[in-house]
Amino acid sequence: MHRIAETLVEEGHDVSIVGRLLSDSSALNTKKFKQHRLFCFFSKGFLFYAAFNIRLFFYLLFQKVDLIGAVDLDSILAVYHASRIKGIKRSFDAHELFPEVPELVHRKLVKRVWEYIERTYMKKFSLRYTVSDSIANYYKEKYQLHFDVIRNLPNPYHPIPNENAMSKPYIFYQGALNDGRGLAEMIEAMKDIHHYDLKIAGEGDLSESLRALVDELKLQNKVHFLGKLAPTALRTYTQGASIGLNLLENKGLSYYYSLANKFFDYIQAGIPGISMNFPEYAAINAAYEVAVLIDDLSVSSIAHAVQSIEEHGERLRLNCRQASVLYCWEEEKKIVQKLYRDCFA
Repeated sequence: MHRIAETLVEEGHDVSIVGRLLSDSSALNTKKFKQHRLFCFFSKGFLFYAAFNIRLFFYLLFQKVDLIGAVDLDSILAVYHASRIKGIKRSFDAHELFPEVPELVHRKLVKRVWEYIERTYMKKFSLRYTVSDSIANYYKEKYQLHFDVIRNLPNPYHPIPNENAMSKPYIFYQGALNDGRGLAEMIEAMKDIHHYDLKIAGEGDLSESLRALVDELKLQNKVHFLGKLAPTALRTYTQGASIGLNLLENKGLSYYYSLANKFFDYIQAGIPGISMNFPEYAAINAAYEVAVLIDDLSVSSIAHAVQSIEEHGERLRLNCRQASVLYCWEEEKKIVQKLYRDCFA
């Protein structure tokens, strides 16, 4: 959203991002677009989604705008009804297959509700885009709806002095500490990985249990939790790493069809990654071989991947540098520019 918003500002639009106010919310570090957060008394479940959409609807209703964009299904109701009443354009950005996320995939009734919303409202948006070809193809087959693809690519990384050059090499994870991200398995694997430390940037639902696991396995000297990092600090740690982690358990089509931004962050940083053998990562790796792909999250598979990078790391790093020219926002934003120019034409 940050990069799309800045691209639209560059195109001459006045842009605001509206989101949810959390206890640890901090403003995005930019003055290019406006930011507004809505407080919701409820934090999860039906009451949260209902309250958030009602608050969002009334907020949008009284804004002077020419287009409102919904990001994922949890904002689509408010955006549709506000834009319809105001008689203005609307766009839909699907960051994931919402009914197929791990939290919903086995909750049949709740999943059906979201699928009903998906089926009913997505077709009412003339401008639709998503983050991967796999998700776009899924919606084409299921609903006969066209989605353009805007991948979540980073801005080009610039070389920085490697302040970690004299420290022990480390494997790096960036992102949410949530279920299905392979973090517990990676920590388990560190018992048998002796040449690297593991550094984890981010927080999430598993923050406490993962720290407890590290204590239980007595890996405090090898596994380090960095918490939430500012973008500049995050890039520094990414560029200083030897290996980047992008592990996911196949807990639904949303994960299986994913194309995580961290995969491209590692490419931009010039470091090989360990990723799942899912369609999007397999397609990119077939073209450039920037990562070692694994079929499961077993400790042995992870350890074998680390060993493979040790053996072929120089070739993989060279491939990352070559691929980084293509997989960057400077190229991807051209799609955003064209879509919105056509929309307002």
